[in-house]
Amino acid sequence: MSKTNLNIENYNNVVAAIQANNHVVGDDHNSGTGTHKAAGIAALVKGDKITPVLLIDAIAHCLNLTYLDENGKPRVSRTSVAGNVEGFRHGYDLTKAVAAYNDQQADNEWSLGTLEHVVIFKNELTPR
Repeated sequence: MSKTNLNIENYNNVVAAIQANNHVVGDDHNSGTGTHKAAGIAALVKGDKITPVLLIDAIAHCLNLTYLDENGKPRVSRTSVAGNVEGFRHGYDLTKAVAAYNDQQADNEWSLGTLEHVVIFKNELTPR
């Protein structure tokens, strides 16, 4: 999948690959060699642009482009494409944290988009 060909079909391909890979996603963001266990995946939507972003089992995390590498494996990129999802502010509940992120973006003229087509694998985030 091209990192620039962002549409609902590509988003669905990323979701399917994460599910097929037992929710494990390669990490280009921090080290390039590690992995993340996905708590979920969402489409960052602004206008007709759809960017897959990983939802991580963490107290807070930035929203980074998630893509398929040349072998069809899911990876989270170095590129942050939006703000942060802050689970610690919302009782470590991912659904509430996503809703709060979207509420925050609703009245923001500089918004980079809202999180839609959300697929949750693990709703209760792990406090660290």
